Amino acid sequence: MTASDGGGTYNGSAYGATVTVQGIDGTPASSLQGVRPTLSYYAATTVTGTPLTGTPTAAGTYTVVATMLGAMTTWPQTVPR
Repeated sequence: MTASDGGGTYNGSAYGATVTVQGIDGTPASSLQGVRPTLSYYAATTVTGTPLTGTPTAAGTYTVVATMLGAMTTWPQTVPR
């Protein structure tokens, strides 16, 4: 999983981070098996306190944390007989 700054010149609008994930084939995507990462923003240079309720709109320094529940993959199994 890779998070990137949404970037832009401050204008009062939200600039959210973007996240890409990679499956076993290494292809970047926005989700794995329909599961998208969740982003939490903190108004600090580290993850402290309570996350913000949404994407920041004020100028400042923020930390973003991307989390993702595991995708529901079923791996083939060989059972000896």
